[in-house]
Amino acid sequence: NNDCEITVSAPTQSMDSYFYKNSSADELIFVHEGEGICKTLYGELPFKYGDYIMIPRGTIYQLEFKTAQNRLLIVESYGPYEYPKRYMSKTGQLMEDSPFCERDIVPPTNLVTHDTEGEFLIYIKKNQMMYPTTYKYHPFDAIGWDGCHYPYIFSIFNFEPITGRVH
Repeated sequence: NNDCEITVSAPTQSMDSYFYKNSSADELIFVHEGEGICKTLYGELPFKYGDYIMIPRGTIYQLEFKTAQNRLLIVESYGPYEYPKRYMSKTGQLMEDSPFCERDIVPPTNLVTHDTEGEFLIYIKKNQMMYPTTYKYHPFDAIGWDGCHYPYIFSIFNFEPITGRVH
C-alpha cells in the first residue's frame, strides 16, 4: 500500500560483492531463520533468529550470513519507524510500563574503518527503481559517529507483553 511494502526473502548467499541502500524507506528486517552480521557505516550488528534489524533510510549496508539457510521478513516503511506514543513519556523516554526498554535496543558495535580506494558497487533503491552506483572509496570509511540516527537490533525475545511479568 502507500505506507509500506512487505517482502519475504530466503537469501542463500551473503552480499559480498555489493552494498545496498534504500533511499525511499526505513527497513525493518525480521530474522525468521539464520544468523550473521549486518555491516554498516556505524559498525556491525550481529543478528540471529528472532531479531529485528532496524535500518534507517539512507543507510548503506551489507548482510553477511553464516549459512545458506536464511529466511527474512522485510517491511519497508515510507514513514519513520517510531515507538508507540502510549509507551513514551513527554520527554521522549520509554515509560516504565512499556513492554520493552532502552536496554533492549542493541546499537552497532565494532566500528571497522575501511580506508580503501577501488570500485565499490552499491545498489540504491529509490522510488521502486534500483540504481547501480559505483563509489571510488569504501562506503564504510568512517572513524566514528554520533547522534540518534543509526541502525539497531531488537530481539522479539525481549518483548514482554503488558500481561506478563514486570520488567
